[in-house]
Amino acid sequence: MSEYQYYDFQSIDRPLDAAAREALREISSRARITSNSFTNHYEYGSLKADPLRLLARYFDVYVYVANWGARQFAMRLPRRLFDPASVERFLIDDDFMTIQADGEHVIVSIGLNELDLDEFDEGTTWLATLAPLRAAVLGGDLRMFYLVWLYQVGLEDFMRDDAPEPLPGIAPLTDSLRGFAEFLTVDPDLLEAAAATTDGQAAAEPTRAEAEAFIQGMTESERTDLLLRLYDCDDPHLGTALRRRIQDCLAGATPSSAVRVAADLRRTMAAETIMRAEREAEAHRAEERRKAEEEAAIRQRRQQALVGREPQTWNTIERLIEQRNAAGYAEATILLGDLRDIGANREGFVARLAALRVRHAAKRAFIARLDEASLR
Repeated sequence: MSEYQYYDFQSIDRPLDAAAREALREISSRARITSNSFTNHYEYGSLKADPLRLLARYFDVYVYVANWGARQFAMRLPRRLFDPASVERFLIDDDFMTIQADGEHVIVSIGLNELDLDEFDEGTTWLATLAPLRAAVLGGDLRMFYLVWLYQVGLEDFMRDDAPEPLPGIAPLTDSLRGFAEFLTVDPDLLEAAAATTDGQAAAEPTRAEAEAFIQGMTESERTDLLLRLYDCDDPHLGTALRRRIQDCLAGATPSSAVRVAADLRRTMAAETIMRAEREAEAHRAEERRKAEEEAAIRQRRQQALVGREPQTWNTIERLIEQRNAAGYAEATILLGDLRDIGANREGFVARLAALRVRHAAKRAFIARLDEASLR
């Protein structure tokens, strides 16, 4: 396959009507189109439309994957719930993120090119993993932008050492945040360094008592307007907007000051890399010990079964050798090693082994196995 591109769009707030589905079908006769999605892949050619324009007109989230290492995740966000100025402190380079106003919405697009990927990625699972990030952003959780900042920290000679952390940490990580870090190919040790704090940035959910107190403090006209909008069912984000107002009232919309800088995270990452290597080495040693103990137990049981059956075992060895194949030679060598380890009649074993080597000297593959097993 010389080229592969995967496009995945999803509508969250409202389903696609018949006219929208018909318009999308005009763009692609092969695409899978449902009431809330448009999915297609190309091995030759590409989508006959601007993906971000499709996103702005019909959808809410979009994922793109290409086999030359290109990835893109984009969202359409209501302008009244997302202020582009709120992400300026993340210092994300224009090469990695663009933000475009589109009427009542904002299109946020995060894309990377020429990623060094270990395996071919069809892209089919990414949208399900990343789509919840949109709801998180609308709820005031900006940690996905922290991950883009963190990706820049991991680039060589890109982010200055004294660049301040835009949020005081990223813990606790959700599945979607971990998935987005993988999507961006953030170094796992750098991610753990960033998560090594309990100062999570997920917006705290107001308690029912706090929500009740806030609503009671609203003016009568505000409550009436809220109920009428709920009655009209014309705002899928009404609950989110109310929670944001309560959160901002309780804790303030401005996050606390960061205390770490890029150099701190890089040092923590280096230490985490060393510790991870040590953990992996110890796990490898433990696995080797486990295998050795298991093999020793198997060998002991096998050798115990041979005690008193040495003559029959020598006959079996001769039959295995006469098979003249690798499997027979391997099994014969194991049995010879077992007879040696049993230790009974050592002189007799040495003599019979010497005679066997002479008798089968022409079988070079078998003799090589004996030499490798130190059976001389």
